[in-house]
Amino acid sequence: MSLYKLTSPVNVVRAQTIPSMAIKIPATNKKITTELLHETLSITRSEDVKTLINTALDGHFMPARNQLYNLLIKHGLSGEDIIRQMQQNIFDLTIPDENKVQLIEKTGETEFRLIRGNNEHIQLESLLAQIVLMGEQLKDFSSNGTK
Repeated sequence: MSLYKLTSPVNVVRAQTIPSMAIKIPATNKKITTELLHETLSITRSEDVKTLINTALDGHFMPARNQLYNLLIKHGLSGEDIIRQMQQNIFDLTIPDENKVQLIEKTGETEFRLIRGNNEHIQLESLLAQIVLMGEQLKDFSSNGTK
């Protein structure tokens, strides 16, 4: 994936600030890497969000929550950025289409709540909890062959 792949209108604005942000990077005496650019520009990385979703689907709520807070706090991403990236990554998951539809519905509902001004952390944690529960149902289904 290209660093300059823009996944949201917010990233378009961020991309416009690349020249001014790039001036600040050399002042840190750090080698300019993709990681440093992602941190500096707060661009959502698809692989980080995929890992977040898969961790939750595997039933690991606390590690997924830690990954979420890493994206929110360390990388400075907004909840809306994370939700939009989740919506794009859902189609690549190896889960039944029925569950993909449920995840799209749940991410859409969460995005709506975020736009309405609800607490970002509470809404995203609630979404993670729902993904963990879905993962548990998928495990039960695959081990028992029934819903």
